[in-house]
Amino acid sequence: MSNSPCNQIKAENSGIYRSAFTNEFGERWQLEIDRQTRIGKLTGDELGDEEFVIENGEPFDLILAAEETDWLAECWQAATGCSLRLESMLLLKSLMNVNWLPPL
Repeated sequence: MSNSPCNQIKAENSGIYRSAFTNEFGERWQLEIDRQTRIGKLTGDELGDEEFVIENGEPFDLILAAEETDWLAECWQAATGCSLRLESMLLLKSLMNVNWLPPL
């Protein structure tokens, strides 16, 4: 475990943080973050019964749209006071804003 600020848990941040988000296509996402353990669970319409676990703000293998990535990062920051490390998702977000990509 590294010495990053995200590994320093503060007592006043105990409890569960919950948020829901609906994207422009009506797909719903739900996020639950345990503020003490800094473990989050992401579920959504696109995932079926699958649940993605986020630990200590580390990136994970899930491709999200720009608005979904922004929501997830804002929630993580609000719940933990730390930045979510979304390097791979932010790269995709940048590529999706380039005009030369064909429409999906």
